[in-house]
Parts: sequence; C-alpha cells; structure tokens
Amino acid sequence: MSQKKQVHPELLLLDNTLNSQSMKISSLLEIELKWGATTVSDYDRFLKHAQTLGARTSSSKMVSIRDSFFTTSDAFLILAGAKCRLRRIDRRWELTFKGTAVMKNGLAQRKEKTFHLPSFASEPEALKYCRKKILPMILGRRKFVKIFGIKNDRLVTKLTLPDGTEAVASYDQAELYKKSRRIPLQEMELEFLKGRIATFKTFSRDVARWGGLKPSKKSKFSTAVKEFSLERIAPKMPEYRVTKRDSSSSALRKILAKYLTVLKSKEPGVCVGLDDEAVHQMRVSVRRLRTAVRACLLSHSSLEREAATKKILMELKWLGETIGRLRDLEIRASLVSRHKLHLRNVPLQRAQRLETLLSKKIVMQHDHLLAALNSKRYQTLLKSLERLSRIPPKKGPALTVRKTARRFIKKAFKKLGEVACDMNERETRDEDLHRLRMALR
Repeated sequence: MSQKKQVHPELLLLDNTLNSQSMKISSLLEIELKWGATTVSDYDRFLKHAQTLGARTSSSKMVSIRDSFFTTSDAFLILAGAKCRLRRIDRRWELTFKGTAVMKNGLAQRKEKTFHLPSFASEPEALKYCRKKILPMILGRRKFVKIFGIKNDRLVTKLTLPDGTEAVASYDQAELYKKSRRIPLQEMELEFLKGRIATFKTFSRDVARWGGLKPSKKSKFSTAVKEFSLERIAPKMPEYRVTKRDSSSSALRKILAKYLTVLKSKEPGVCVGLDDEAVHQMRVSVRRLRTAVRACLLSHSSLEREAATKKILMELKWLGETIGRLRDLEIRASLVSRHKLHLRNVPLQRAQRLETLLSKKIVMQHDHLLAALNSKRYQTLLKSLERLSRIPPKKGPALTVRKTARRFIKKAFKKLGEVACDMNERETRDEDLHRLRMALR
C-alpha cells in the first residue's frame, strides 16, 4: 500500500455517534491476517507459539456469529467498492459496509463502517429497521436483496504482545450457505486492535513461520462469490473521445456526457463512505461540468435555451459547494492526523481535540451531502445535464473547437484581468486571493 494511503501506526479512525436513535457508528481501518486451518489443534499450536514469542493470552471464548450478505439490484455497491453485511453476534446486531481489502502475504487492510443496532428477536426485524433508518440515505430506493449467509462458531482469544500491542486471535468453523447448498470452511484470523502496527506485523510473520501456517488466498466472501457463481462485473465506462474533426457542439456534448457519467459513477463511493478518492473525483467532475456548461453559453449551436443553461450552472455551483465543504474537512483532518505528533508548540492533547472536532464535522457534512444526493434538486440537475448533452446542433455553419476555445479563453482572461485590477486598487484580502485563484482555474 502506498504511503499516501496509510494511517499513523498508533491511530484507528475515531468513533462517531448519531444524535438520534442512540445508535453508534464506528469507522475503522481493519487490519488482519488469515491462515488456512484444518482442525482446532492448528489453533492450539498457534497460541502456544504466540506464548513462546512473549504474548500473553486470555482464556478462549466461543462466540456464535450469523452473517447475511446483501447487494443491490443494480451495480451500486460494486461501483462503491463495498460489501454489505448484517451480523448477529450472540444477541448483538450490526450492519457493516466493508471496503475492498488490500492483501499482501495474508495481511488484509480495509476500511469498515459499522452501524451498531438495537436488539432484535430475528433477522427480518433487524432488516426492517435497517431499511427504514439507515439504508434510504445510502442506497436510495434501490432494491436490497440477500445473496448468501454464513454460520460461524468462532473461538476467540485476546493477545497482548510484549510492548502492549493488542490483537485478537480467532478460529472459525464456518458454513457458507445459499438456499440448500452448504460449503464448510475453517480458517484462523489475527486482527490488530491497538498499539503499534509494525510490532503486530513482525509478530504475525514470526508466529506464522514457527507454526508453518499458510496465508489464506481468499476471504469467506470471495469463496462464496466463486462457489455460488455470484460474480458481477462493474459496468464498463463508455469512451467519449473528442477529435479534431468534431464540431464545437459535438465536442461539448461528448465532454458533458463523459463527466456526467463520471459524476454518477462516483456517487456510490461517496454515499457508502469507504472510497478515499470518491469525494475528490466527484468534486473534480462537477468542476469540469461547470466549465463545459460555460462553454455551451459561448457556442452558437448551444444557445437554444440560455436561461436554462444558466440555471444548470447555478445548480452545479450548489452541488460543488456541498461536495467541497466535505472534501475540505477531509483534507484538514488528514493533515492533522499526519502531523499531530510533529507539531511544535502545539500540545498533543490539543491536536487530538481538533482531530475529534473535525471527525464530528465530517460526519455532519457527509449527512448533508447524502441529503443533497437523495434530493429532487439533484435528480433534476442530472436530468437537465442529460438533456443538455443531447441537444442537437443548429442548422448552419458549425463553429470549430478552436474558435469556441478562443472565445472561451478570451472571456476567461477578461475576468482574470478584472479581478487583478480590483486587487491592485485596494488592500488585498483573503477573499480577493480566492477570487484570483478561481479565475486562474
């Protein structure tokens, strides 16, 4: 995994709590190793080697786990790079969205977002609650269907490594099922809880070598997808190539269609909230759509409804600002997390308070963005952009891409000059620098 994607070794993402329904939402980076196992004796041998390496082990506990995995009738969760799991652990219920795992030598790292649910007597009751309280904001009105389940009797042991790093080991005796078909599966897991990730990795490597353990090549989910023939491929993005032979109107229609497609494809990742780049890419697509719509106002073949086109620009500005507020908070939180241990003259406790505050603001702003993406206003904007991208060229001589670009650049330079003149006539303020940056962009 690249350095850019890593979190600080001491850091797990902060827990965030909903104000309503007393429901807790935890977002974390799951780090675990999986090994194949044949019998529980493999697990006992693993624990003995762990103790030999200096780990303190708790008494083992048997936990009954029942998992149900769900998907949507379209490719929404596939585009989001997420899996959805409803889990019952003894009497506790939780709904989890799991990101795509990055695996290397058996070590899996993935982001998870878990909704801790109230107590229910049955899965239908828990599912009814999720469909009413949680799923509409994330999935909209999409059909939510169960694809397979897992029955798992898990033997759990907590480990404390010599430097205080904590992990939990488990032995799974699982059964994957879909209708009447059953597939048995046994595996061992070692999951990082807190402490130093470097220590956890070293310990995992040593204990696996001592025990002759072989890393699992597939997760339970991947095994079920293959065995039950559940493979689904994300729809291929259409290509929109602009050539020198295109007229101005044809080129603009292709550009509008391209970034409208990108905008829609990044919406699932933003809604689920596990894709680090989805918000950024959605913001970029909105900016490029605004640029293309402005160019439509300068194109002779696209002036059929100037008032409607200007309204689209206003709505894109609203959407861009809504996405931008969340993205700016994410960047600030990332910077604080990355540099909090190296800030001079700033107490660590104060930096952690700022990190907590930013985390809460991110949750609130993400909720605002979800509300925007599920609103009629957003759907109307998408339909307006689709209509604009399909407007046929008017009869008569068509403007070339070069001529339209010349007009567009000339107008942009004029605006840049106006902003620069205003700054020259008075003392420069932060707002002026922002206007200058936007004019240059």
